[in-house]
Amino acid sequence: MANILDNTLALGSVPYNFAKGIIGNPSNPGATTQVSLTDAQKDYLDNIAQSKGTSGTIDYSDYGSPTKTFSGISGMDPMEVSLATTMGGTGYTKNPDGSINYTGGAYDFNKGNVITDFIDRGGIIGAADLLGKNIYDKFNPSYEDEDKYDFSGIKGQTAGLNIPLMLKSYLKKRLKYGAASTAANLALEAKAKAAAKAKAAAKAKADAAPSQRRAGKGGTHMSRSRDQGGLGISQSQAQAVSDANRAAGMSGWGLADGGLINFYRYGGFI
Repeated sequence: MANILDNTLALGSVPYNFAKGIIGNPSNPGATTQVSLTDAQKDYLDNIAQSKGTSGTIDYSDYGSPTKTFSGISGMDPMEVSLATTMGGTGYTKNPDGSINYTGGAYDFNKGNVITDFIDRGGIIGAADLLGKNIYDKFNPSYEDEDKYDFSGIKGQTAGLNIPLMLKSYLKKRLKYGAASTAANLALEAKAKAAAKAKAAAKAKADAAPSQRRAGKGGTHMSRSRDQGGLGISQSQAQAVSDANRAAGMSGWGLADGGLINFYRYGGFI
């Protein structure tokens, strides 16, 4: 007959085994844990087995349940409750020396419940192990996976291609050419800016140059006859046109700043 201490320790094994199941099996990740029982719980199981024969099955009815499967803990004493919620049903065989072997002991449920399913899959350690394997398999395919995509025996353009190496080489070249292209673009941009700056400076200098047309001067060629290349107008008319051009800022061909050479050098009529 179990005493108060035995019953207390037996009931304490229920949350202890549950915590073990949540954590998982460190010696075999992914597998369920094995139930830990107190000496009093083991003695209780042995007494049930001794009363049933040399081999057989211990079910929930042996723990005081009205059915052979788990249907609650109503009517059970503390020892029976602890065994029903930890060891559960199990097979057994008696050895010649009187000891008993139990085939059960795996802390599993098979209930289709989120928590119990988590325990059945190995708890935290099982989940971490599965995650680690998935990550490893993703970045390190097995030889069997590589064999699925082995094209070395196929004749044609794909035969013997090392796809990962080719991709690595391609990306390396793209980075190299990308850097060279960027440098070339920067050089062209700098050259264009320099040319625009020089053109702007030349225009500003030309605009600031003094006019070649002087008051009372410059109308002589227009007073020539048309046969001589003039306009055939009077001297006074020609001088009036010249003075009007001077007032409008029309200073000839820029002869004060290099003449026609600089005119065409910096863009002509553009």
